[in-house]
Amino acid sequence: MRRSGKSSLLNLYRNWLVNEKKIEEKNIVYINFESLKYANLTEYQALYDYVCGISSQAGTKVYLLFDEIQNVKEWEKAVNALRVDCDCEIVLTGSNARLLSGELATLLAGRYVEIQMFPLSFDEFLEFRKSSGEDIHKSFDAFLRFGGLPGLHELQASPRATSQYLSDVFNSVLLKDVVSRNNIRDSELLNRIIQFIFDNVGSTFSAKNISDFLKSQGRKLGVETIYNYLDYLENAFVIERVKRFDLKGRKYLETQEKIYAADVGIRNSVLGYRPSDIGRRISPAS
Repeated sequence: MRRSGKSSLLNLYRNWLVNEKKIEEKNIVYINFESLKYANLTEYQALYDYVCGISSQAGTKVYLLFDEIQNVKEWEKAVNALRVDCDCEIVLTGSNARLLSGELATLLAGRYVEIQMFPLSFDEFLEFRKSSGEDIHKSFDAFLRFGGLPGLHELQASPRATSQYLSDVFNSVLLKDVVSRNNIRDSELLNRIIQFIFDNVGSTFSAKNISDFLKSQGRKLGVETIYNYLDYLENAFVIERVKRFDLKGRKYLETQEKIYAADVGIRNSVLGYRPSDIGRRISPAS
């Protein structure tokens, strides 16, 4: 999910290479593709040529750290070619589960390790706040209200500013990772579905219930389309789906799953804070 700390983790790994593994800085290629400094490298051929030049001059193994790699057009071609043509270790970050789908799965099958990053758990949340000397009950209330995005701890801001931050993150995810990426035309209808899902987190889910609800509001949307929307939201790490397990048959049932918000703060930014529904707000990942 966006703003969950991927870039910070990549920088920590970079520092580990330098300080613990004693890798020279000249052998580490760190590129953040959200920076205009590297705007000329957002085509796969340009990126490949640039890195090959550095690799040939280094004459030894190079470490390629690419942040927000999805901003490079057809980036998987460059990554696959660099893996073959250069003595290198490659670490990528990106904000969408689709990074590891399609052509990449074919090109790099069995050659990558995926690490999914989620917002902070409550235990990690406490680590970020331990210097405050705050009572654990107060910290838990803050966690339920604002969630686990690490950036909140840098703001040191008022609840109003924090709520605005969460709303901006949600809108960014919705616009870039869901609506634009999947060519959704009716974003207002998608917003209604999200509100319905967030209002019923932790309850047994039925796409037909959503379809019937929308029909009662004068809007028509098929069950199959709703499941497609759920896939889009899950790929953008907005929601987590928990399937029901049949212990006797040892197989997942295809219906009667539960859905949770990936971050309780994001949910609160959409619905508002409701202290009374604590039982449904806590997801398995929290």
